This record gives sequence, structure tokens and C-alpha cells, in this order.
Amino acid sequence: MLIDFGDFLYCNKTLPPSGYVEEWWKKELQTLFQKNSVQIIKGCKSDNLLAEKIEGFVLDPFVNKPTVKDAVA
Repeated sequence: MLIDFGDFLYCNKTLPPSGYVEEWWKKELQTLFQKNSVQIIKGCKSDNLLAEKIEGFVLDPFVNKPTVKDAVA
């Protein structure tokens, strides 16, 4: 359902925040990877998750979507 901003402005209501989206997930993954890249690579090897796969998630999260198993790992 789409409601324009004018309706919120007219009724003096605040806009609710959006849901958790791919862009936020991508930024969190980038930040996490920058801070703890060595630990993440070790964790990926132990969980059989390839570093190239994680890089794909960061580069284009709309095309390279993780499976449930990848997300848990």
C-alpha cells in the first residue's frame, strides 16, 4: 500500500521507519568485514562458505542472495 507524504504532513503524523532492507544488510556486512576480516575468513572456511560468495553479497545484494544456510553461517 502506498501513501504519499502529503497525507502524513496534512494529518501531522510521523512516518514510520521502513523495514530492514538489502542496502542496510549490505552496509552492516561491509562494516563487519572491514573490522574483523581475518576472523570472518576463518569462520567462512570452517562453515564451508566461500569468501567469493560473501564478496558477491556485498557487491550486489539484489542479485546474490544468500540461502538460509549461508545466512546462518
